[in-house]
Amino acid sequence: MVVVSARAGAQTGTVTGTVTSENGQQLAAAQVTVVGTTLGSRTGTDGKYTIVNVPAGTQRIRVMFIGHRPMDQQVTITSGGTTTQDFTMRAQALALDAIVVTGTGS
Repeated sequence: MVVVSARAGAQTGTVTGTVTSENGQQLAAAQVTVVGTTLGSRTGTDGKYTIVNVPAGTQRIRVMFIGHRPMDQQVTITSGGTTTQDFTMRAQALALDAIVVTGTGS
């Protein structure tokens, strides 16, 4: 039983990288997730992230940051290894709904 657990643990790897804006600025607190899992992380003040225990094989990494277009990138995770995937995000204007304010006199 312990051997099976050790083998299962060996079937994962780590993904790490840096998230920057198109002008090269590191993006702090960007959300980085492994699509289809509950695994994820937020970038630090230096724009770097690390996600551990990512299942080995082909995975899709998604990064989101307010005011920027979400990005997905396919990566190959090697068992026991570390894969580096950096992201350069493009700014995206946010669309807001119109607000109508009316007043009445008393």
